[in-house]
This record gives sequence, structure tokens and C-alpha cells, in this order.
Amino acid sequence: MHDYFRIPVRVDVVSAQEIITASENELAHLPGWVRQWYEQGRIVISATGVTLLQAQQCLRAGLADFIVRDQHGFIAVYDAQTFQRDFKPAQSAEVFSLYAA
Repeated sequence: MHDYFRIPVRVDVVSAQEIITASENELAHLPGWVRQWYEQGRIVISATGVTLLQAQQCLRAGLADFIVRDQHGFIAVYDAQTFQRDFKPAQSAEVFSLYAA
């Protein structure tokens, strides 16, 4: 058996709170896929969270949760603690040093 690193993947992230706040004002500053899903009725916004209607499932994001979209368009919801543990900003020097040769 050999050890491997999983190559980091750049993902698009928006918090449920950002979507809720934007829905009260304007969605223009949100990622394009969020605006598109909202216009298609695939995002339901309430005062307590966001529900995303994905092909085979409904995902619920609470106020403090993060919604992550990968390069294949797959959507996942992470609580704040898990998100902070598993994700780093793309411009973070830590990301580059983790995989430096």
C-alpha cells in the first residue's frame, strides 16, 4: 500500500447567510450558478436557511452553513466547523505549501 495526497480542487463557496441577505436586496454579487438556480426555482430561501433542489435530493443549509459547488457542478452543504477544517482560501499560502515538492 502507498500513501497519496488528494490533489486540491478549487470550489465555489457561498454561505447560506449570504444568499438570504442577498435575496432581501439583490442577487447580483452572488455566483452565477446561485442566481440561475434561484431563477429556476431550485433554491428556496427562508429566514432560517436555504433549501437547494438538486437532481435526486434536497439539501438544507442553515444560517451558518456553507454551500460548496465543485468543478463538476456537484453541490454539498457543510457546517461551519467542518468547512473551516476541510477548506482553505484558494489564495492561501498554506494551500501551496501543503503540496510543495
